[in-house]
Amino acid sequence: MRRRDRGLDAAPGGTVAAEIAGLYRMIFEGAPFGMVVYDRELTVTECNRAFARMLHRSTERIVGVHVDRLPCRRHREALIEALGGRTITLALASDGPATPERRWNAATFTPLYDRAKEITGVMALVVDRTRHVAAAVEHDLHEFLSILTDHLPSERVLPTSS
Repeated sequence: MRRRDRGLDAAPGGTVAAEIAGLYRMIFEGAPFGMVVYDRELTVTECNRAFARMLHRSTERIVGVHVDRLPCRRHREALIEALGGRTITLALASDGPATPERRWNAATFTPLYDRAKEITGVMALVVDRTRHVAAAVEHDLHEFLSILTDHLPSERVLPTSS
């Protein structure tokens, strides 16, 4: 397969590296899930629009913010572990001033490496799981109600007025 078939040919007057950077930016911005990058000091260096929508903020208001100043800081330990070389996945519930209702997210934190194999930061992929959690809760509630009501007679038992 030629590079052109994979979309890796250099743009006119550009380099393959510039083309790859453009493809990265296109994927980063077009992803339907949140993507956020932290540096070693736990400051957001970039995030995509999907992540900004999850926080009900603009990307400009998020980039440059330290993790301790974000609405949800429960992922701080996962960031620290990822800076230590581990990939961490966890579920997060958020309900704070940034979100009008409770949201459920699944997030994976993975270290970012430079060419010398040194960890330079962390990328987090964040997926909104709120609909899935709500559907599971509704299913469980129906199951629970069925257990409670299965032994009742199927006809209505109401007092009759004479």
